[in-house]
Amino acid sequence: LGHPSAEAFLVGLDGASTLIVLDNCEHLSAEAAVLATSLIDQPNVNVLATSRAPLAAPGEYVVQLGPLPVPGDDEAAAPALELFLDRAATAGAGWLQIPEQRAAAAEIVRRLDGVPLAIELAAARTRVLAPSDLLTMLPRQLDLLADNDADAGPGARRDVRSAVHASYEPIGPAGQRMFRALSLVPQGVDLELAHALSGEGDELATLDLLTELIDQSLIYTAPGAAGSIVYRMLEPVRAFGNEQLDLMGDHSEVADRYVDAVCEFANRIVVATATSFSADLLDQIAQRYLHLLQAIEIALEIDDTPSRCYRLLLPFYSPTKAPRREQAQLAARVRDRWPDSPDRFRAAAYAIMAHVALW
Repeated sequence: LGHPSAEAFLVGLDGASTLIVLDNCEHLSAEAAVLATSLIDQPNVNVLATSRAPLAAPGEYVVQLGPLPVPGDDEAAAPALELFLDRAATAGAGWLQIPEQRAAAAEIVRRLDGVPLAIELAAARTRVLAPSDLLTMLPRQLDLLADNDADAGPGARRDVRSAVHASYEPIGPAGQRMFRALSLVPQGVDLELAHALSGEGDELATLDLLTELIDQSLIYTAPGAAGSIVYRMLEPVRAFGNEQLDLMGDHSEVADRYVDAVCEFANRIVVATATSFSADLLDQIAQRYLHLLQAIEIALEIDDTPSRCYRLLLPFYSPTKAPRREQAQLAARVRDRWPDSPDRFRAAAYAIMAHVALW
């Protein structure tokens, strides 16, 4: 604060109404909490602290700040796109009036989930890359989204990988394992799937880990069906989690747990729909539809036998509103992946393809 002590600073205020801003407190969270507590004990003093994690200071009121809104399919102006265009203009980009490149820019900010740091770093790349070219390189976003200023010192350089790592490093081993596991699933998970992915025996332990990840801004909650909660990651954060999942050698184990969990759901649906379909069951299938698709894709890649794939296909017998052609194509891929599988499995694939064709 530019004074020898907080006390000296407060004496200088002489009781005046004051707002004190403490920025980037996550780097010294314990010290920031002590300072904030001493400041708000003074009359007429309010503190606004920014941090990736709550300070847990007395009287703290937490306001979660989300990413910037992204454009819809119509590519109408949105804060995320406006930030990208502004930073691209600052970098000297020459494509700003070309409709095709503006459309690519809109898709870039959608893929980056509106994260300001990622958008700024991506826009800086348009000095040498058109947005359409940048878009094709986004699968390598952690390498791409880095400040390439050779003159910047170690503390001045910015990159997405380091920013996420700063939140990942302080959490314990169990929390890190949970974070890596959740990064497998792009559409997010409910509490049941989160618990299956965690590998924890106690659901309350899973809940504690989710709370820790939320506090570190590594995951966020989104509304699910019927007022439920879904735990999700912003895409640049998920890219870091995927990288750690591979580096730590967890990928196969986590993928296996995920497929098993979705298979359990498929089994429950098959049993429940043996006699009748209800609106509730159809809603459950709709809510887990993307999980069924992803679990089948994973099983096609990692399984030696067709058993789990065929179990995952069985809910497609239900009259869902999901794309039927997509389901038929997936059933055909499962059939072709194991051409010598037992007749009962191949018959199931043909039956699902025929059933899908009738709806």
